[in-house]
Amino acid sequence: MLTRLRVTGYKSFRDATLSAGPLCVLVGPNASGKSNLFDALRLLSAWVSRPSLAFGFEQHRGTALEAFHRSACTMEEMLGQRSLSMGFECDVRLSPQTVEVVERAVQAAAGQSEGSAVTHDYLRYRVTVELTPASGKLRVTDERLLALRRDGRPKVSRMPFLSVEEVAGPGSDTRLHLRREAGGHPYFHEIGLDHTILSEPLYPPHFAHAVAFREELKGWRTHVLDSSGLCAGAPWANGALAPDGRGLAVMLHQVAAEQPAEFARLIDHLRELVPIVDGLQVEVGRDGAPELRIVEQGIPVSARLASSGTLRLLALLAAVSPYAGSTLVAVEEPERSVHPRRLPILARILSEATREGALQILLSTHSLAFARLFENESIRLCDRHGAVTQVQPFDPAYDGLFRDAAIEEVIDSR
Repeated sequence: MLTRLRVTGYKSFRDATLSAGPLCVLVGPNASGKSNLFDALRLLSAWVSRPSLAFGFEQHRGTALEAFHRSACTMEEMLGQRSLSMGFECDVRLSPQTVEVVERAVQAAAGQSEGSAVTHDYLRYRVTVELTPASGKLRVTDERLLALRRDGRPKVSRMPFLSVEEVAGPGSDTRLHLRREAGGHPYFHEIGLDHTILSEPLYPPHFAHAVAFREELKGWRTHVLDSSGLCAGAPWANGALAPDGRGLAVMLHQVAAEQPAEFARLIDHLRELVPIVDGLQVEVGRDGAPELRIVEQGIPVSARLASSGTLRLLALLAAVSPYAGSTLVAVEEPERSVHPRRLPILARILSEATREGALQILLSTHSLAFARLFENESIRLCDRHGAVTQVQPFDPAYDGLFRDAAIEEVIDSR
């Protein structure tokens, strides 16, 4: 679970910090930076799991240059700068499923069956990336991974798993220092690589915590569910939906075959939100691809002809399903197409999805009717002043009419 994210030099974030719990609702007007925060999550996840920094921009909104905060600068002025820098620092509690996956990997690789390899489940990761506008080259200038205490302070009793240190010898040479879990000679890496150290192939028995952190962030999913993507075909894949919801039929086919109880629960939730729905049918068509039909008042309707609002809700329910295997799901404006009287049902379903501790959900909205359904401690106010976005916790003292007025003031601030 992400408990804290600090973003510097990225898009509209000059220097902003988000604190988060199991359920976090970003409330703010259009163009306040809510989508930029979700973009940051997707980029960070890609950087620790893909083979180069450039891969992080494959599904990114905007080019690499456009991702750097420019404040009042023009694009021409940015191109004239020697270098640009952005950074992310996040505190993450490893989910139980992540720890289990890594423990199995350690046992498979080393035959270790006694004791735990992952002994610290609260970690802090920092990465700073620099772009040289003249060449377009991206490089890592800082990368660190360390264990935290329960109160969020670094554990002084545990050496960092990854740090930046000077290497002993003639002259001054600063390098990235990757420590082995069980001691032994550390691995030194040059500063300025085109990829993060965490994205490299790492041997689980030697680097269990680095592998666990990477595994946790690989489970982060951000979605802007689009009706055209939901109807599009997708290759057979394992579980997760694409950011636009592509692959919904494939996922539902797998859920129905492997976890029928979860499939039935998903249908029940959809029926609560859209009472006209009686059920779902997912069958493999003549072309070998799964076809989704929504049964409405006893009549099967192809997903290509079904309501786009119903499809978005179905994709949302699938995204937060345990079957998806996600550790964090971020969804923009989940309340779209939901009847106002059924917004409390949607809020309840999303809240319940986070209660077992395996999944964290981040939502964005500019709807007062939806935002007011969540507890104060889950709400974060997102606003933009000029070119700079700020994210603030919601005052826990607000109640009643004053609470609604405070939320509405932020939503109507632009």
